[in-house]
Amino acid sequence: MNLIFLINGIVSFAIALLLWINFFKDFKSKKIHEAVTYLFFIGLLYFFLSVFSFLWAFNFLTYNSADFLFLYSLVILIQSIFLFMIVYLVSKNKKIFYFLFFYLIIFLSFFSSAFNLLYLFLITSFLLSLLFFINISFRRDVYVKVGYMGMIYSFFSLLLYFLLLFRIGEVFVFSLFSNLFFLILSVIFLKDIRTYPKSGKKTDKLVSPFLVFLRYFVFLIVLTNFVFIATMALHEFGHLTVARLYNCNYSRIIYESDLRTEFLCSEIPNNLIVILGGVLFPFLIAGFLLLLGGKFIREISLLMIGFNLIACNKDFLEIGFSGNIVMLALIAGVFFLVAGAVFLVKSRLEEQDYF
Repeated sequence: MNLIFLINGIVSFAIALLLWINFFKDFKSKKIHEAVTYLFFIGLLYFFLSVFSFLWAFNFLTYNSADFLFLYSLVILIQSIFLFMIVYLVSKNKKIFYFLFFYLIIFLSFFSSAFNLLYLFLITSFLLSLLFFINISFRRDVYVKVGYMGMIYSFFSLLLYFLLLFRIGEVFVFSLFSNLFFLILSVIFLKDIRTYPKSGKKTDKLVSPFLVFLRYFVFLIVLTNFVFIATMALHEFGHLTVARLYNCNYSRIIYESDLRTEFLCSEIPNNLIVILGGVLFPFLIAGFLLLLGGKFIREISLLMIGFNLIACNKDFLEIGFSGNIVMLALIAGVFFLVAGAVFLVKSRLEEQDYF
């Protein structure tokens, strides 16, 4: 294991060194100063990881997988925010602010509860970065290679950390492979951003219809999964928040076979209120976004409503609703999901510059 620590330390330090060298070479350039500054701070994150890896490799500290999971989750959280800033500089697409909004909600929900949710948080983080890089690849400009490499990095990392949900593999070993892909991504991005201005000129090169279909299909699947996790986080966070407001004896969000909130209140009416908190909170957020958001966010709101209706089936049974009402809610949830997906596809077909 010490060899793995050493290799990961070298890879992490190589990422930091690469980003720092390019920062000092390019920070005077007005065109790319802001982007390389964000990359400089990402380099700090990887330097931080490399220090711990070297300390573990030479037995100055004792490795603990739970500690590393917490540390790595924070690094990926901050990296995701900096990647958001960089992608926004490249794309100037304000719609990605909505993704960041949901991501921060998920962060607040997961970090308010148990450690076993950190695996799920890592998956969410790489889903977010996958959406960012799909965003870049849609633009058909000089950054398209960055978009595709970023998609490979995010998708590969996503698969690795998905395995951790089933207790397969070791988070530190997976982080080594993920960091290797990020190193390659950094090399490609630094090359392209130095050659071209931030707002790359779009090319007229024809794209294969199959490739176009595949990109839209992947985008829809990734976005749907991201909204699903965000909705589940909102649902359980609603339970947790109300339980703590009513000073219930026991309350926490856990992930075992599924994501759920465990709570115990001394008074029966409080239990009912806690259940309603989880049911209503996502609906309130979705309703707010549906009324005040633009076209894109309204489509996402429909997905949120659909997922929450499906997630509420156990809550409806505990409240005392009949099986017919629960089945009606499930059917309505599927209807909202289909409607949201159809409107997303329709919007993308009608608006070629959706991203």
